[in-house]
Amino acid sequence: MAEKFNAITDETYVFIEGDKPNQFFFYRKDGEVLGDIEHEPIDFYHAWVMEKMMSGEIEGMVANNILSELSDDGKCMRITVKEIAKGPIIQIDLDEGQPSQKPVAKETWFQKLKRKLLGN
Repeated sequence: MAEKFNAITDETYVFIEGDKPNQFFFYRKDGEVLGDIEHEPIDFYHAWVMEKMMSGEIEGMVANNILSELSDDGKCMRITVKEIAKGPIIQIDLDEGQPSQKPVAKETWFQKLKRKLLGN
């Protein structure tokens, strides 16, 4: 039986989870060369993150390095996401070296919307 992977697609492109954690693939539905893509892979990644946040699979802040590699034939891009940080932003008192629990950043518009929609 073939494995099933979660994907986001539109009329032209497919953004699909890979078999390794934090790995994705981006390609054209018609199998042609990707050509001059600008922000499409990142837009699809952001849509994937939003979906995961709305479903509750991802909570808090998301900060990542996004690395991409194009296949030799130019038809597929492998996207690897490396986590930079996770959780709330906190203040650190340099004199004591202990983090406080006081958030530095205010709640974002997306966090407010999520809280109102999901009741969190």
